[in-house]
Amino acid sequence: MTRNVSENFAMYTDTLTKLMYGVLDENNLQDEVELAGQAIFGPKAPSVGEMVSRSQGRTPMVACYIDSSFPALLWFLHKYGVTNDKGEYDISAATLANANAGGENVARGSILGAVLGAANASSKNKGNQNLPDWCLQGLHHKKEIEQEIKDFTAKN
Repeated sequence: MTRNVSENFAMYTDTLTKLMYGVLDENNLQDEVELAGQAIFGPKAPSVGEMVSRSQGRTPMVACYIDSSFPALLWFLHKYGVTNDKGEYDISAATLANANAGGENVARGSILGAVLGAANASSKNKGNQNLPDWCLQGLHHKKEIEQEIKDFTAKN
């Protein structure tokens, strides 16, 4: 409220909400990212996958403003929205790439982790909750957090 927030803020929050619901409904992450990209860039713009390919491996470094950080978030989600042979997303690689990209990466990293974590917790991934050791070392209230994750991802 103390800053001039982008007039597109509602569009970004609506798009992120739809993307998260799609992931939680166990839809393909990259498909959901492409739908989000169409909502943000319009149907005639290049797909997010094309943007990732065109970047030739260079990660986007952007400021904190949502008009630049949300497209960068979609870039990371598309690039790292591919599962390995165990059906898991590489949260470690995505998190490291986000941190190494520089710029204002804290908020983007939080959302990136939330979306990839939700995708990993789907029943298609057999409720995978195996976090890398580096995520858990020295974590305060580790047992309580693990229980919260189990409760949140449990299917009723």
